[in-house]
Amino acid sequence: LIHVIIITETWLKIENKFKLHPYKITRIDRTKVGGGIMVLIHPSLIINSITKIENYNQNLQAIKIELKNLTLIGIYNTSTNHITRTYWEHNFNIKGHTIISGDLNLGLQPYQIRNHLHNNQFLKYLHEHNYRLVNTDEPTRLGAPHQQDTSPDLTFITDSLANHTTWQVFPDTMRSDHFPVIVKITHNTWRPAEKTSKVQPKIQDWNN
Repeated sequence: LIHVIIITETWLKIENKFKLHPYKITRIDRTKVGGGIMVLIHPSLIINSITKIENYNQNLQAIKIELKNLTLIGIYNTSTNHITRTYWEHNFNIKGHTIISGDLNLGLQPYQIRNHLHNNQFLKYLHEHNYRLVNTDEPTRLGAPHQQDTSPDLTFITDSLANHTTWQVFPDTMRSDHFPVIVKITHNTWRPAEKTSKVQPKIQDWNN
């Protein structure tokens, strides 16, 4: 059973309908070409809140899902957008066990990230707040002919999840130029409840 699916670069417009039973779908469409993000959540999970986050030019789009004991952030960020510490702190306000995953487009390979902690405000913030990158050196995106395969798709977790989380690339791109990434949480604490919450999630939009 897949409990949460994060899809970036959906390329969907508001008129494009999409359903996948029995998942609850939250999405942000992009009026420009490309981009967009969608999160599909299995009804067995208890959702405390869902927050949509999008900057003024749609170069960053994120969906923050707060579950009972875990926060999940799916994110799409263009290669021209630099995530600042101020923007992240103001809009995301994360506490506790957290997974951040998506198409971050930082222009760095996983092995290069530890050497750029002081040159990138976003990476420095994550380092100072005890996040760790769980990617291996396996690429997540196929390069064009005569180009190198890259890893724009990154997953960061809080240290509290380090011994309970696995990360791997699914070998089939399914006609995309990105490989799906599979993140598993193995600790009993993160298992979904048997009953679905009857409380309606709170949805907020932040436009900055």
